[in-house]
Amino acid sequence: MKIQIEKRQEFVIDVKLRKEQCGLYLQFLNIHKATAENECGELVYNFNTYACQITSDSFFLDPGTYFINFLDVVSLHHPLVTVDWVIRSPSPLTTVSMDFVIIPFKTAIQSVQEVVLKYGKSEKYENGNLIVYTYTNANCFLIMADNLYKWTHIRYNATLLSDKEGVYSGSMLKQTSWVPISPRTRSFVAFLNHIELGVSTSQIKLEYCLSSWFMKWLNWIDASIFSENFELAISI
Repeated sequence: MKIQIEKRQEFVIDVKLRKEQCGLYLQFLNIHKATAENECGELVYNFNTYACQITSDSFFLDPGTYFINFLDVVSLHHPLVTVDWVIRSPSPLTTVSMDFVIIPFKTAIQSVQEVVLKYGKSEKYENGNLIVYTYTNANCFLIMADNLYKWTHIRYNATLLSDKEGVYSGSMLKQTSWVPISPRTRSFVAFLNHIELGVSTSQIKLEYCLSSWFMKWLNWIDASIFSENFELAISI
């Protein structure tokens, strides 16, 4: 959604999946300032939950133009998702204009990557050529990696060690799957949806390896497989 505001105003936003699609999913509601090129710029607010509906906290927006992005991680794998939006404010919306816009898949992924960059923690490996970011809260745990090598592919694996009741993990943590990270790209390599507090990083085994040159065709094929998924690689 694109929203234009003429004066400072308070909002609460609800986004809910239609009943036939409703389930417990990891959901993000991100609010970005719009750039002069009509693209998502600075991340202003982030809300996320593990549910079939997301409701923001009360927040204020100053005059300007913003993009409000809703992303449901699981529904990325479905061709069509229908949602209902509710915009509430204690003030009249007479100075607010709203338009529904379709954002590219890449932009939706970048929006969530911005959450991890802004609020997550980072560690450097391989003399700074591999940067691993982790982001966790009561609803989710995300792992993202930057491959800063010019030519070398990196393969990354994250395995969930805990069988704790009440924990649901995304496919990247349910099986041994070495995600390819192409040179000069940023990619999510694992995500975990958890209902309960207390799922720590110590319950996740992290591994990576540098991919040999003779595996370049396999790297290219595997990278193309993830091109329409949450693990989509973004050039950096």
